[in-house]
Amino acid sequence: EGPLSRIRSLEISGNSAWTTADLMSRIRLAPGKPYSPALAEQDRQSLLSAYNDRGYLWAQVAVQVGSPDEAQTYPVEFRIQEGIQSVVERILVLGNERTRSSVIENKIRLRENEPLSLGKMLQTQQALYGLGVFDQVRVAQRNADAAVPFQDVVIRLQESKRFTVRYGLGYQERERVRGTLEFTHVNLLGLARRAQIRIRGSSIEQQALL
Repeated sequence: EGPLSRIRSLEISGNSAWTTADLMSRIRLAPGKPYSPALAEQDRQSLLSAYNDRGYLWAQVAVQVGSPDEAQTYPVEFRIQEGIQSVVERILVLGNERTRSSVIENKIRLRENEPLSLGKMLQTQQALYGLGVFDQVRVAQRNADAAVPFQDVVIRLQESKRFTVRYGLGYQERERVRGTLEFTHVNLLGLARRAQIRIRGSSIEQQALL
């Protein structure tokens, strides 16, 4: 197995939006704990995610690892370049023709004049998909390549077909010929609610379900 590598010292530099204590609480490396490049990279990603969720979309986090001593312990430093913070200026929803605005707004996790959080953008996209009435949902800032303090967030929607019809025809020894007809409305009254009528019939049994 060889010797176990550990952390000799751990520092975070370049941070002002977050306190060092806050950032330390988000990572797993600490003095005396095991060290590996993979663990350091996981913590680097955790720090970067924390900044992205606070609107620092252009933040950079680098890991500097010093040489080990005889006890195989390493000095580790996370160097942060925060960049500027982006705030949501407007939220624009495009593509909804039948779904009520109130239904969509209830699923939007972002708010105007709050930090542009990449995590909340993803949560918004997942929540809108979860309604079951959109074939495609895209949530992104309007100027993704521009490091500016105010950003418009654009939500592009592609609504699913409102109506689906399914039918079937079969044969069974007892019922002989039997058929089914199913009619579904996936966005009733624009409320993202589903209504379905299913009719099943044969020579000896008829059934309708709403």
